[in-house]
Amino acid sequence: FTSDDGNGYGKAAIKTYGTVFEGDEELDSGGSTWQIRTYTWTTNPFTGLAWTWDEVDDLQAGINLRSSNPQIKVSCTNVYVKVDYEMVVMEGDAVTGDLFDIEPNPAYTGDLLVTVYLTNTGDLRKAYQYLNMKLYVANSLEADNTPDYQVLSIENGRVKFNILGGSAVSYTVEVTGGGYRLVSDNPDEWGVGWDIVPEFFFEVSQR
Repeated sequence: FTSDDGNGYGKAAIKTYGTVFEGDEELDSGGSTWQIRTYTWTTNPFTGLAWTWDEVDDLQAGINLRSSNPQIKVSCTNVYVKVDYEMVVMEGDAVTGDLFDIEPNPAYTGDLLVTVYLTNTGDLRKAYQYLNMKLYVANSLEADNTPDYQVLSIENGRVKFNILGGSAVSYTVEVTGGGYRLVSDNPDEWGVGWDIVPEFFFEVSQR
């Protein structure tokens, strides 16, 4: 915006849910230079929450102008809204890598039972249609089978591995594959109390 000789003032303004909200007032001290100003609403000022696409679609934007003297003309050429957003990937592969190491006491040469629990399945179900992880433990009985992994999911919540006559210094529980699909790419449509980060509990016992 710009003003004739003299001070002109402008405020970005939006209307959402029938209520007008204004940004900070900006000054133009007069002259021929056009001022480019921005104001950011990171959340919807009416709800105090993250913007939804419906709210963005219904948004009205404008500018309020005034001058320090009724004889001073304040002008604006255009007003526009820029929307920054982060897209949520609906489905993909599970993150692979080591979960934890088992280090038996060197004096113990008996059998071990390793149980891996997914402890927050209830909250995960509110965000995921499915979530499964392929777990693998080298030198376990399961590693000699086909397939050589156990699938831990939000449906079963628990898998077990058997180690006979443990002789290795350590055993590693690994995630070697898997996948997920979210309920929606809009977190507002997930269930109340959702969680997207799996939480694990590990239990190692003698057999």
